Amino acid sequence: MDRGKMTSAGRGAKSKAPQHPQDIFALGSKSTVVVNRDSEKRNIHKPSTSGVERKRETSGFGSQPPTKRSRIGSPAEAVGGTSLEVDPVDLVPSVLQALDTHNSDKLLGLLTGSIRLLKSQRSKPDPILCMSMLYLTKIRPNMFAHETVTQSLCTLLKREQGAAFKNKSNLLVFVLACNMLYAGHKDSNNWPDTFIKVYIEDALNERCWVECSWCKCLVENIITAFNTKQPPSYLIPSENTLGTMSPSGSGSPLMGSNDDETAVDTELEYTVFPRYSSSYETVEALVLEAIKEQIQRRAAPDAIHRGFLKLLAATCGFPEIRMISASRLEAWLHSGKLSRCAQELLAYVCCNADACGPTAARDHEVLAQLARMRLKTKPMQQAYQACLRVMAADSPALLRSVITHTIYNELSNVRSPNNMSVLAALLAAQPALAPVAMAETFHELVLRAEDYLRPLRALTRECVRAAPARADAQALLPLARALAAPPPHEPAAEVRERAFSSLADLFCCCCLVTATHSKHLPDYKQQLSGIQCAALGWLLDTAPAIYRPSRHDYQHALNKIMFVESAEVYSKPDNWPPECERALAHRICCEAPMPRHNLLRIIFIGLSKEIPVGPAEALELVEQLVRRACVLPPEEQPLLVDRLDLADHIFHLCQFHPPDNITLPAGYTPPELAITGLYWRGWALLLMVAAHNPTTFAARAAATYPTLRALIEMCITNKPSIEWSANGNSEAERAEAERASILQLEAHLAAASNAKLPVTEHTSRLLSQLTTLDPLGPARKPPQSVIESIQALNTQLRLGRLLCRQPALLLDLVERQGTRRAMPWLHQLLRHDQLELSVLPVQCLCEFLAAGPGGSGGGGGDGGKAGELCQHLRRTVAACEAGARAVLHYYLQRLAHPHAPTRAQAQRGLKLVLSQTEDTSEMDYNADVNPEEWLELLWGLQHWAAVRGEVAARVRAACLVECVPAHVAAYVAFLARHAAAEPAPSARELTPLVLDLSQLVMERTCVMSAILPPAEARDPPPPHDARAHATLYHLTCILHNHINQIRTNDTEDANMETESEEAGEEGEGGEPAWTQGEKLVLHWPNGKRASLHVVVAHAHLKLLCYGPSIYDTNQEMYSWLQSVWVGGGGPGVGAGAGELLPDWLRLHLVRSARPPLLEAGLRALPAHKLALFIQTFGMPVASMTSV
Repeated sequence: MDRGKMTSAGRGAKSKAPQHPQDIFALGSKSTVVVNRDSEKRNIHKPSTSGVERKRETSGFGSQPPTKRSRIGSPAEAVGGTSLEVDPVDLVPSVLQALDTHNSDKLLGLLTGSIRLLKSQRSKPDPILCMSMLYLTKIRPNMFAHETVTQSLCTLLKREQGAAFKNKSNLLVFVLACNMLYAGHKDSNNWPDTFIKVYIEDALNERCWVECSWCKCLVENIITAFNTKQPPSYLIPSENTLGTMSPSGSGSPLMGSNDDETAVDTELEYTVFPRYSSSYETVEALVLEAIKEQIQRRAAPDAIHRGFLKLLAATCGFPEIRMISASRLEAWLHSGKLSRCAQELLAYVCCNADACGPTAARDHEVLAQLARMRLKTKPMQQAYQACLRVMAADSPALLRSVITHTIYNELSNVRSPNNMSVLAALLAAQPALAPVAMAETFHELVLRAEDYLRPLRALTRECVRAAPARADAQALLPLARALAAPPPHEPAAEVRERAFSSLADLFCCCCLVTATHSKHLPDYKQQLSGIQCAALGWLLDTAPAIYRPSRHDYQHALNKIMFVESAEVYSKPDNWPPECERALAHRICCEAPMPRHNLLRIIFIGLSKEIPVGPAEALELVEQLVRRACVLPPEEQPLLVDRLDLADHIFHLCQFHPPDNITLPAGYTPPELAITGLYWRGWALLLMVAAHNPTTFAARAAATYPTLRALIEMCITNKPSIEWSANGNSEAERAEAERASILQLEAHLAAASNAKLPVTEHTSRLLSQLTTLDPLGPARKPPQSVIESIQALNTQLRLGRLLCRQPALLLDLVERQGTRRAMPWLHQLLRHDQLELSVLPVQCLCEFLAAGPGGSGGGGGDGGKAGELCQHLRRTVAACEAGARAVLHYYLQRLAHPHAPTRAQAQRGLKLVLSQTEDTSEMDYNADVNPEEWLELLWGLQHWAAVRGEVAARVRAACLVECVPAHVAAYVAFLARHAAAEPAPSARELTPLVLDLSQLVMERTCVMSAILPPAEARDPPPPHDARAHATLYHLTCILHNHINQIRTNDTEDANMETESEEAGEEGEGGEPAWTQGEKLVLHWPNGKRASLHVVVAHAHLKLLCYGPSIYDTNQEMYSWLQSVWVGGGGPGVGAGAGELLPDWLRLHLVRSARPPLLEAGLRALPAHKLALFIQTFGMPVASMTSV
C-alpha cells in the first residue's frame, strides 16, 4: 500500500511524498536502520532462509566482492546503455527487489541511472535521491565496488566539460561520491588508478573535494600512493594546511548545520593504509605526466597557481617531484601569491629527502639545489632553517649532505647570502653532530690540491659570528675533537706537509675564535683547554702515522697549539685577528688552564719513539707551560693536577737510556740513572704543581717523595731542610755508590765502543751528567745552583705562601721541627702584609698565639700582629661551628699534655681567644693562667651547643693529668655545672664523666687531699675551707645525679644501663677512661637495681668518708647517698661480682666518725683484721669508743 502511494505521488517542486527518516541514514557504525514500510522490512530484515537462495545470495551482485570481479559490460556501456531511469522515491525498493531476485543487470542499471540523475542535479541534488543513495551505501556498500559503478561515481568527481564549475558553496555531490567510493573499496588493498587521475585533476584545478574535510576518508587513502611523509605542523603555514580545510560559511551538507559537524566527525570512522603498494611505478608515471604537462603549459612563474604547489607537496614522496620542486622553489618563495604554499612545499621537500636509500643520488642533487637558493627576506630564511633543522634531526646523513653543500656553496664564486645563518642554525640544533659533519668536510678540503686554509679560517669565525647570541662558539670544542679524527683517506704525498700545517692552524683558529667570544662563554677557559687537549691527542695518535711531519714542522705545530709562539704567527695566513684584537686574544689563549691530561699528552709525545720530539724538548715545554700557569691567580685553578702518576711520567722523561746500538756484557744490569739537569728540573716542576694543588696533590706527593717534602719545607721556611742535615753520613755513602755505578756503566759503554782511554773520575764524561734515579728514596740535597734557582722561583711565584694553604703540610712540618724551631718561620709567615691570615691553617695560628712574642724569636714590635691574629681567631670561633670546633679542639686537647709548659700555653691561648678585651700587649706569657678565667667564658659562646660535648670530654681528660690542685678544682666545678645544666646529659653521656672522676678520687690521693676537706675523723675538726667544700659539693652532685639515674626497677632499663656502662668505658677520642676492675650488679632491698663499675662504687663510699659539704643544704644529698650505700637500705652484690668492700676501704669506713659508715666497715670484719688495723694505722677516739 505504501509503495503504491509513494509511486503515484511522483516528484514535484516540493514533493509531499514521505521521505526516509533522517536519523537512520548517517554513515557510521553507530547508526541503526529503521524503515517504515512493511515490505522493506521483509526485504531487509527477513531474507529467504532456503539453502539454495542463501547460496545464490552469497554469489550475487550485492554480496561481498570476490577476489576477481566479474566484468559486466564496459564502463561506457554501463553508463550509457544499461542505465535505467528511476524515480528517487522508488530507488531503494527497486534495488532491494533486484537484490532479492538476483537481477544483476537491473541492479547495475538502477545504480548507474541514479548516478546519472545525481550528476544532472549537481548544483542542487534531490534530497530523496541523496538519502536513498546513502541508505544503499549503508546496507550494501559492496555494490559500489563494481567497476562500472566506480567509473560512474568517478564522473561525479571530474570537472564538467564545457562550462566551468567554480561554485564551491554546495559540496554534497562530491561528499556523496567520495564516501560511496570509500565504502565500496574500504576493504580492498588495490584501488583503481582512476582515483589517482580524478585526484590529480581536482588538485590542479578548483580543489573542490581534495581539501574538503568530509572527503578525508577517500583523500587520505589516495595520497598513500605517493609515500609522502607529513612534516611537523609548525613548519606549515596555518592558512593553507593540506587536507584539513573545510568550506567557510556552510555547515555539513549531510547534517545541515555547523553545530552538528563535531558529531558527524565523531561518527565517521575510516581506516587509512597503503592502497597502491603494487602499482608504485604506474602512479609515479601518472603524477609526473600531469606535473610536466602543467609545467609546459605554465612556463612563466606567474602562471603557476597554489593548487599546483599543493599537488607537488602532496606528491613529494617521489624523488623526481622533489627534484622538480627544488629547482623552482626560489622563484616561488619570492612570489607574493605563492610564498605560503611554497613554504609548505619546502617543508615537504626537506622532510621527504633521503640520503641513504635508493634515491640518495637524486636527493643529494635536491640538497645542492636548496643550498644554492638565495633567500632575500628574514622570514623566508627562518622558515628554511626550520625545515633544515627538522631534516637534520631525522637523518644524520642528510645533515652531513646539507652542511657539505652549504660549505661548498660558501666557498664558490656565487655563494648564497644565507649560508652562515644556515650553518649557525644547524650547529645550534645539532651541537654534537653538526661539528662532526663540518670537520669531515674540512678534511676533504684540506686534502685537496688547492689550499683552502684561508677560506676555512674565515668560514669558522663567520659561522660563529652569525649566531645572534654567539652561543655557537661552544660548537668549536666538538669541531676540534672531530678534526682530531683520522681523515677519510690517506693524503697524497705532495699535500701531507700542507695538510698537517693547515689542521694545526685550524686548531689554533678554534682557540682564537673562542677567545674573541670569551665574554659570551662563561666556561671559555675550559673550552680552550678542551680544544688543546683534542689537538694534543691528534699530535700524539693521528698526525705522526698519517702525515709523517718532519722534526721542525712537528715542533713548530706543538708550540703553536700550546700558544708559546708570538702573536704574529697566528695571524699570518689571513691577518686575523686584527692588530687591535691580536694581543688580547693571544693573552686569553695563553691563560688557558693546564690540566693534568694535557701535561700527560705532552709527556707521552716526548716518550714516544715514533714522534720526532725528544724527552728534553718535551720536558722543557712542560716546564714552560707550568711556569706560565703559575703566574696566573691561584683561585682560578690554572694548574689542576689530582693524581701522582704525573710525577712518575716526569721522571721517565729524565731517565738515561744507553744507546740501542751498544751491547752490554751478559749478566750486567745497568743502574737506573737520570740526566742530572733534567732530574732536578723535574723536581722543580713538581714543586710548582704541588704549590697550586695543595689539597689534592701536595700532601700525598710529600708523603710519597721525601725529596719533594724537603723542597716544600725549604720553600715554606726559607731555610735548608732538616732532613738534609740529618742524613749527612748516608748522603756521602749514597754519593760514593752512585759514582761507582756510573763509572762502571761508562766503562762498559767505552769497551763496547772500542774507546782507547780508560774511564776514571778525571776522564769520565757521564759522572757530571748523570745521577741515581730513586725518587722514592731518602731525601737528597740538590746542588747549590739548583737550590738558588728554586729559591728564586719561590720568591717569584710565591710557592711557599701557596703551599701554606694545606694545613697538613704545615702541621707535619711543625711536628718534625718542634715548636721552638718552627716559631721563627711561622712568625715570618705572619709578618707578610700580603698574606691573609685566612690562608694559613687554624692550627698554626693557634700555635703562634699560644707561644707569644717571646716564643717567636721576633722580639718586640709585634703587638699589632698579635692583636690582629687574636681578633682573627675570635672571628673564626664566632663565625661557624667548624671554626669554633677547630680552634677549641687544638687548645683543649693540649690541656691533657704530659708537659706542663704545653698545658700552660694552651691555657693562655684559650684565655686570649675567649676573652673579649681588645688589648693583648699586656699579656704576661710567663705567668700561669687559672682555668676559671676562661672556663666561665665558654658558656657564652655562640656555638656552645655544638662544642659542649667535646669541651666536657677534654676537661675530663685534663683532670687526670693536671697537677695544680686549683686547676683540678676548677675543672671539677665546670664538670658539675655541665652535668646539671640544661639540657642535662643522659645516663649514657654521664657515665664516662663519672668514671673519670672516680678514677680521680681513687688514684690521685695527693691532689684529692689538696682540693677536698679533711676527713671527719680528726679531733678537733679543722676550720672550714670554702673552696675545698665547694669541690666536695661538686663531686657529690655529680655522683648523686648519676646513681639516681641508673637505679631502676625495670630489667630492660637496667640492661640498657649496662650497655651504657660498657660504652662509657671508652672515653672521647678512643682513649680508655678506666680499664681495670670488674662490674657490679647491685640489688637494693626496695627492689632497685643498678649495674656500675666497681671503681664508681668505691668512689661513692670513699667520698662519704669526707662527710657532708657545708653547701649541701640540710645535708640532703649526703644523707640520701648514705642511705643508699650503708645501713639497712644498703645494696647487696649479685652472684659472681667482685667484692664491694675490700680491706683498704673498710679501713676508711671504720676510721669515719659516722656511725652508719663505722657499722658498715665493721660488718663481717674478723677480729684479727680489726686488731691489725688498730696496730698499724691507729684509730680515732670516737671510732674506738664505738668499737
